[in-house]
Amino acid sequence: MKMLKRPQLPKDLPQTPFYFYDEAILKELSEGFRASVDSSDEIILHYAVKANSHPAILKFLHKYGSGLDVVSGAELRLALECGYYGDRIVFSGVGKTQEEMKLAIENEIGMLIVESCEEFEELCEVSKAYPSKTVKVGFRFNPNLSVETHPYIATGLWEHKFGMAGEEVLRMMELSIPANVKLQGISLHLGSQIFDDKIFYDAVNEVVKLAKIIQSKYKKSFPVLNVGGGLGVDYQEPYKKPGFENYGKFLKWALAEWKQLNPDLKCQVYSECGRALVAQSGYLVTKVIRVKSNPKKNFAIVDASMTELIRPALYSAYHAVEKLEPSGLDEKIYDIVGPVCESGDFLAEKRSIEELKRGDLLWVLCAGAYGYVMSSHYNLRPLPAEYFLESNGVLRELHGPLQTWNIK
Repeated sequence: MKMLKRPQLPKDLPQTPFYFYDEAILKELSEGFRASVDSSDEIILHYAVKANSHPAILKFLHKYGSGLDVVSGAELRLALECGYYGDRIVFSGVGKTQEEMKLAIENEIGMLIVESCEEFEELCEVSKAYPSKTVKVGFRFNPNLSVETHPYIATGLWEHKFGMAGEEVLRMMELSIPANVKLQGISLHLGSQIFDDKIFYDAVNEVVKLAKIIQSKYKKSFPVLNVGGGLGVDYQEPYKKPGFENYGKFLKWALAEWKQLNPDLKCQVYSECGRALVAQSGYLVTKVIRVKSNPKKNFAIVDASMTELIRPALYSAYHAVEKLEPSGLDEKIYDIVGPVCESGDFLAEKRSIEELKRGDLLWVLCAGAYGYVMSSHYNLRPLPAEYFLESNGVLRELHGPLQTWNIK
């Protein structure tokens, strides 16, 4: 089993709670993805910004040739500020406004992915104001395939809001398309936390079937196949590397299938991996405020909460929690809870961990994806600080605690 190395923090730590991201782990994960596809320039990572949008992360991934998948105008502006442009940006999402469409067109991004005929018609209308710009468009196909994951992060069934059924895609091909709109690719995304590789292959087979119909009926082919993301991270084994090797085999197979279907085109496959690139690099460090017990449970009350990491409360998600400096005490069973006034405010339930006391430091593992980006000011709590653990062992502050109110 290929494992990541546990990071070493310096002795003097900042005020808790705070996040930090380990440069060594980010590097190892980025290199693992690139190696899995043999550093092919025909298979391009478009990292999903929604997983972790800190500029330090985006700039780090830029060095490894990554593009970005964005889902809002603000994410697009951040991508541009971090040095991404053109084909290195794709814009997904069901609710793009006209202002966001204009921003994408003005900056000539690589692909603007539409998810309904209505959105495509609106985009074509907006594009008429930019006759000198080539508007590269992909459409998101929903193959109606079920994946074994949490229902909130599954996206590939018709009961979900994402993408178009095959019939709607074909209806879209009947629409009048302005001269400056170029149909660039077909996109799909089945959801997150997928461990069964077979579903990736099944989805691409469905796309190929649809593309063959489009070729036969409309004499149209597409150079880009965007297979989305979804590669799972094993939160139960937080130092176990993601399955890049098998995922890379899938991506290379998908490229070969797309080339066979489109022999006269310069084909590319896009992957939108997000979580698998950053989850294991991130840690949430928190301090025990006090411990308390009742006839049923032991509680460790810490200074981090659902406002810093909502995944356990929202998804019943598991995150490993470890004592930062183990001391060899006997273990006890704790619910590790925060100070927010909600019974759902917990980071871990029924966890066996060394006996805890006030002042002990804990870290929550695999917190680099959908951690800080989903934090909130509930109970008027400031957002936590973020740090970058550099390869030289220095903990570099990215920003301190953030608050948006002005109490007089």
